Amino acid sequence: MHPFQQLRHVLLVLALALGVAAPVALTTRAAADDLKPITLTVSVSGGDHVGSTFSAVIQVHGPNQEQVAGDVALTGVGDGTPVHEQYGYLQVFGTAPSNDPVTVTATFLGAPGYESGATASATTKPLQQPTFSAEPTVARVKPGLKLTLTLSTHATNFVGAPMAGVPVVFTIRDAYEQGAPGPQTEPIRWIEICTAYTDANGLATCGGSGLLGSVASLLTGGAYATWATQPWGNFTKLPVVVSG
Repeated sequence: MHPFQQLRHVLLVLALALGVAAPVALTTRAAADDLKPITLTVSVSGGDHVGSTFSAVIQVHGPNQEQVAGDVALTGVGDGTPVHEQYGYLQVFGTAPSNDPVTVTATFLGAPGYESGATASATTKPLQQPTFSAEPTVARVKPGLKLTLTLSTHATNFVGAPMAGVPVVFTIRDAYEQGAPGPQTEPIRWIEICTAYTDANGLATCGGSGLLGSVASLLTGGAYATWATQPWGNFTKLPVVVSG
């Protein structure tokens, strides 16, 4: 053996015997073992039908619920280019290409000190938003100036199929309230008459009663069928027929 090689061999043996070389390998392994795990979640909303907008929210947290910023690869939305999320939160938008569900998958590509490779998915639920038909509300005047109301509507989805189990709130609007259905400033001028669920044919119907003065509200303000789950923007004005 060449004298230089003999010297290297002796030095290596001494280093191992003294424990000098061991920490190098141990330090490298400890760095890998110290990577913190992350929790990756994906949630989606919207995308009820073809051409409608859906959103996907991606959140990344560390073991102590700290927000972790890093790069995320997405499928189902976007152009495939990794996206950098700040503060452990990212919201992206897409357009439903059909009436079929859209699955959004996120893969965390990593951040200093944290593990990479975690994947999570979420899928839209299309054809869940109802459209209500404008069935006539029947108002009958009873003895004692009592008013009875029978309200009904049919709920169908985007492709016209009847929807069962849809909660429908029937209301009448005060004659002096000019706003659209939804959150109102005080005083509240919406009078809830009844709530019903659609049957297998998509029909919801129920009734209520009140004083004769409510006829003015019906004729000038109108009766409405509103989706109880998401009332804002999901309502239909119902025509009113008054009989004695």
